[in-house]
Amino acid sequence: MKAATTGRRGPGQPGSAGVFPGESASPAAGFGPGMALDVLPGCAGLAAAADAAGDGDGGFAGVSEAELIGVVCAWDRVEAHAAARKLAAVAELARRNPAPPDQEFTASCWAKTPAPAPSALSPARPAMATRPAWRPPGSPGGSR
Repeated sequence: MKAATTGRRGPGQPGSAGVFPGESASPAAGFGPGMALDVLPGCAGLAAAADAAGDGDGGFAGVSEAELIGVVCAWDRVEAHAAARKLAAVAELARRNPAPPDQEFTASCWAKTPAPAPSALSPARPAMATRPAWRPPGSPGGSR
Protein backbone atom coordinates (compact mmCIF):
# COMPACT_ATOMS: atom_id res chain seq x y z
CA MET A 1 0.00 0.00 0.00
CA LYS A 2 2.85 2.39 0.80
CA ALA A 3 4.30 1.87 -2.72
CA ALA A 4 1.05 3.06 -4.29
CA THR A 5 1.06 6.30 -2.31
CA THR A 6 4.70 7.09 -2.98
CA GLY A 7 4.37 6.55 -6.74
CA ARG A 8 6.89 3.73 -6.94
CA ARG A 9 6.36 1.21 -9.69
CA GLY A 10 7.72 -2.26 -10.15
CA PRO A 11 6.79 -5.73 -11.31
CA GLY A 12 3.19 -6.42 -10.50
CA GLN A 13 2.36 -2.78 -9.73
CA PRO A 14 -0.13 -0.78 -11.83
CA GLY A 15 1.66 0.74 -14.80
CA SER A 16 4.51 -1.74 -14.63
CA ALA A 17 6.25 -2.55 -17.89
CA GLY A 18 6.91 -6.08 -16.65
CA VAL A 19 5.28 -8.84 -18.68
CA PHE A 20 4.03 -11.94 -16.91
CA PRO A 21 3.23 -15.39 -18.31
CA GLY A 22 -0.23 -15.41 -19.86
CA GLU A 23 -0.23 -11.66 -20.54
CA SER A 24 0.16 -10.23 -24.02
CA ALA A 25 -0.70 -6.94 -25.66
CA SER A 26 -0.84 -8.35 -29.19
CA PRO A 27 -4.11 -8.42 -31.13
CA ALA A 28 -3.88 -12.24 -31.03
CA ALA A 29 -3.42 -12.51 -27.26
CA GLY A 30 -6.52 -14.65 -26.85
CA PHE A 31 -5.02 -17.31 -29.13
CA GLY A 32 -2.07 -18.04 -26.85
CA PRO A 33 -1.69 -21.54 -25.39
CA GLY A 34 -4.62 -22.35 -23.11
CA MET A 35 -6.35 -19.01 -23.68
CA ALA A 36 -10.07 -18.76 -24.45
CA LEU A 37 -9.78 -18.44 -28.24
CA ASP A 38 -7.22 -21.24 -28.36
CA VAL A 39 -9.81 -23.75 -27.15
CA LEU A 40 -13.03 -22.27 -28.58
CA PRO A 41 -14.84 -24.59 -31.02
CA GLY A 42 -15.18 -23.45 -34.62
CA CYS A 43 -17.94 -20.88 -35.08
CA ALA A 44 -18.61 -17.53 -36.73
CA GLY A 45 -17.39 -15.68 -33.64
CA LEU A 46 -14.05 -17.48 -33.79
CA ALA A 47 -13.73 -16.52 -37.47
CA ALA A 48 -14.30 -12.87 -36.59
CA ALA A 49 -11.73 -13.02 -33.78
CA ALA A 50 -9.17 -14.78 -35.98
CA ASP A 51 -9.73 -12.19 -38.71
CA ALA A 52 -9.11 -9.39 -36.21
CA ALA A 53 -5.95 -11.06 -34.87
CA GLY A 54 -3.80 -9.54 -37.60
CA ASP A 55 -2.39 -6.05 -37.71
CA GLY A 56 -4.85 -4.81 -40.36
CA ASP A 57 -2.35 -4.95 -43.22
CA GLY A 58 -2.63 -8.72 -43.65
CA GLY A 59 0.37 -9.31 -41.41
CA PHE A 60 0.86 -10.37 -37.83
CA ALA A 61 3.33 -7.83 -36.44
CA GLY A 62 3.65 -8.13 -32.68
CA VAL A 63 2.09 -11.60 -32.56
CA SER A 64 4.19 -14.30 -30.92
CA GLU A 65 4.78 -17.66 -32.63
CA ALA A 66 2.59 -19.41 -30.04
CA GLU A 67 -0.26 -16.97 -30.72
CA LEU A 68 0.24 -17.29 -34.47
CA ILE A 69 0.01 -21.09 -34.20
CA GLY A 70 -3.18 -20.57 -32.20
CA VAL A 71 -4.58 -18.38 -34.99
CA VAL A 72 -3.72 -21.02 -37.62
CA CYS A 73 -5.39 -23.73 -35.53
CA ALA A 74 -8.43 -21.49 -35.04
CA TRP A 75 -8.80 -21.06 -38.80
CA ASP A 76 -8.58 -24.84 -39.11
CA ARG A 77 -11.47 -25.24 -36.64
CA VAL A 78 -13.48 -22.54 -38.46
CA GLU A 79 -12.84 -24.31 -41.78
CA ALA A 80 -14.02 -27.64 -40.34
CA HIS A 81 -17.12 -25.96 -38.90
CA ALA A 82 -17.96 -24.36 -42.26
CA ALA A 83 -17.44 -27.65 -44.12
CA ALA A 84 -19.71 -29.47 -41.66
CA ARG A 85 -22.44 -26.85 -42.07
CA LYS A 86 -22.12 -27.01 -45.87
CA LEU A 87 -22.35 -30.81 -45.86
CA ALA A 88 -25.42 -30.64 -43.61
CA ALA A 89 -27.08 -28.34 -46.14
CA VAL A 90 -26.12 -30.63 -49.04
CA ALA A 91 -27.51 -33.62 -47.11
CA GLU A 92 -30.78 -31.73 -46.63
CA LEU A 93 -30.87 -30.97 -50.35
CA ALA A 94 -30.31 -34.67 -51.11
CA ARG A 95 -33.05 -35.61 -48.64
CA ARG A 96 -35.48 -33.27 -50.37
CA ASN A 97 -34.55 -34.63 -53.83
CA PRO A 98 -34.06 -38.36 -53.31
CA ALA A 99 -32.76 -40.67 -56.01
CA PRO A 100 -35.18 -43.22 -57.38
CA PRO A 101 -35.09 -46.46 -55.31
CA ASP A 102 -33.39 -48.42 -58.12
CA GLN A 103 -30.60 -45.86 -58.63
CA GLU A 104 -27.60 -44.81 -56.56
CA PHE A 105 -27.26 -41.16 -55.71
CA THR A 106 -24.71 -39.97 -58.27
CA ALA A 107 -24.10 -36.83 -60.23
CA SER A 108 -26.83 -37.89 -62.67
CA CYS A 109 -29.39 -37.35 -59.90
CA TRP A 110 -28.72 -33.63 -60.17
CA ALA A 111 -30.36 -33.70 -63.62
CA LYS A 112 -33.74 -33.98 -61.84
CA THR A 113 -32.89 -31.34 -59.25
CA PRO A 114 -34.19 -27.81 -59.82
CA ALA A 115 -31.65 -25.64 -61.66
CA PRO A 116 -30.61 -23.35 -58.74
CA ALA A 117 -29.19 -26.23 -56.69
CA PRO A 118 -26.51 -27.47 -59.09
CA SER A 119 -25.41 -23.98 -60.07
CA ALA A 120 -25.19 -23.01 -56.40
CA LEU A 121 -22.96 -25.99 -55.71
CA SER A 122 -20.77 -25.21 -58.70
CA PRO A 123 -20.81 -21.45 -59.36
CA ALA A 124 -17.88 -21.72 -61.77
CA ARG A 125 -19.89 -24.07 -63.98
CA PRO A 126 -23.34 -22.60 -64.65
CA ALA A 127 -23.79 -25.15 -67.47
CA MET A 128 -24.11 -27.82 -64.79
CA ALA A 129 -27.68 -26.64 -64.22
CA THR A 130 -28.67 -28.27 -67.52
CA ARG A 131 -26.21 -31.17 -67.74
CA PRO A 132 -23.99 -32.81 -65.10
CA ALA A 133 -20.28 -32.46 -65.84
CA TRP A 134 -19.60 -36.05 -64.71
CA ARG A 135 -21.53 -39.14 -65.73
CA PRO A 136 -21.24 -42.62 -64.27
CA PRO A 137 -19.24 -45.15 -66.32
CA GLY A 138 -21.47 -47.02 -68.75
CA SER A 139 -24.08 -44.24 -68.94
CA PRO A 140 -24.64 -42.33 -72.20
CA GLY A 141 -21.72 -39.95 -72.54
CA GLY A 142 -19.94 -41.52 -69.53
CA SER A 143 -16.43 -42.90 -69.44
CA ARG A 144 -15.82 -46.60 -69.96
